[in-house]
Amino acid sequence: MSDEKITVLIVDDEKDLLDICVETFELEGFRVFGADNGPRAIEILKTEEVDVVVSDYMMPEMSGREFLEKLSSLFDRDSFPKFFFSTGAMDIDEKSLIDAGATGIIIKPFDIDELIKLVRES
Repeated sequence: MSDEKITVLIVDDEKDLLDICVETFELEGFRVFGADNGPRAIEILKTEEVDVVVSDYMMPEMSGREFLEKLSSLFDRDSFPKFFFSTGAMDIDEKSLIDAGATGIIIKPFDIDELIKLVRES
């Protein structure tokens, strides 16, 4: 799949990290949306076709887990985007998150080039 066909939604309440990720993905040729919380991300997903979501796990208003659960209720499995959590917390049960629809977990701090490679390969 070519990068211009890959649409990525980055969700993170840390503004600097969100801005860096959005800008870097754009520079790499991806179509990118950014949201600073789960409810805003849900609104984007209701109107835009997204291939990959990269979401922070620990956010105010709606946790990453709650966001994934809401997303799972909006999309059937065939149209569900690839979903990666980014987190600094190590106490997350990766198997239960994958069972809930997540594709994988990215541990913070992460290398943005590795994240881009992961998205390209997903």
